[in-house]
Amino acid sequence: MGEIKTEWITLNVADGTTMRGYVVRPQDSARHTGLLVFQEAFGVNGHIRDVTERLAREGYIAVAPELFHRTGLRGRVHQFRGGHAPHKGFDRSKP
Repeated sequence: MGEIKTEWITLNVADGTTMRGYVVRPQDSARHTGLLVFQEAFGVNGHIRDVTERLAREGYIAVAPELFHRTGLRGRVHQFRGGHAPHKGFDRSKP
C-alpha cells in the first residue's frame, strides 16, 4: 500500500462523556475493512499510533480509541513513578 491519512476524532460515549480516537486510513477513496486497535496501559502512545499506521498501509482503516478517557491524561503518556500504576487510587482491601 502507500499513502495514509491520520486524524484524531471525538467519539460520544453512552455515559455522556467523550473520548478521542486515533483514526488512520489509506489515502484512496476505496472501501476498506475496519479494525479496532486496543491500547496498552500507556494509552494511545507512539507505539499504538505506529501500529494503526502500519495497518492502514496494509489497506485497513484502523481506530485506536483512548479507553482510559475517564481517568487518564488526555493525549499524554502516563508517567509511572515509584512503581505506581494507574490503579494506584483503588482500595485493594475491598473485594
